[in-house]
Amino acid sequence: MATDMIPCSKCGHSNPPDSHDCENCGVTLQLVAAKQERPAPAAETPSPPSKPEPVAPENIMACPKCGQETNALADDCIKCGVIFAKFFEAETQRLQEDPDKAEELEQLKQTMESHLSRRRPMDTANAPESIDDASESEVTPEPVAEASLETTELKPVVESVDNKALNHLLRPKPNLQRLLKPYANKTVGMNVDSPTAIKDVRLVSVNDDYFTVFSEESRLVSSFPLANIVSVTEAVDGVSAGPARNPTRFPMIIRVSHRMV
Repeated sequence: MATDMIPCSKCGHSNPPDSHDCENCGVTLQLVAAKQERPAPAAETPSPPSKPEPVAPENIMACPKCGQETNALADDCIKCGVIFAKFFEAETQRLQEDPDKAEELEQLKQTMESHLSRRRPMDTANAPESIDDASESEVTPEPVAEASLETTELKPVVESVDNKALNHLLRPKPNLQRLLKPYANKTVGMNVDSPTAIKDVRLVSVNDDYFTVFSEESRLVSSFPLANIVSVTEAVDGVSAGPARNPTRFPMIIRVSHRMV
């Protein structure tokens, strides 16, 4: 009968075969046995950290903001985190507003074109395919759509000189001072001593609330409040004024009010 005794796995006391709880410690015999028989959970093996894929030398470029060597196929810089597309857009707009930054703007466009040319094959490969697309031998892409896509990609980079100059003129200026300053020390047209006659004057300086011009004809230096400006006219090829048979072309014409305020 001793062989039929149930030993308590907690305290070791021998209990009768029909015992539900241990006579010594009172623990439920079946619960303790089930808990001890339960296999221990297997230890999780940490997966080795993934190694970044090597970047081909031809796809390495310097970040246009911080100069860190980074992957030209990526969307942002691994060091400063700048998003290349937004950086190029903001810098292009900033440099186009300053005529003296033409060389820097050209360098930025070359960098942007280099970045786009490297990404273009990857973007084309990742483009979603239509469900109804057939095999390449059966479906020929329409030339018009392909040309339209290429034009859209190159639009921020390839731009005619006339369009760039026109876009610069059309871009709103925050005030008259910013509008006149690019023409400082240049000859412009102005009704300097008559409400109607446009004469050539040299724009000497532009200040916060007035501007100064010099007339070669009268040898006089005149200053006018910016508030007296009635209109400012610009054109890519210049603005004509004077007799129809022999007009004079100016890069800009300023018309002021001669009425006393």
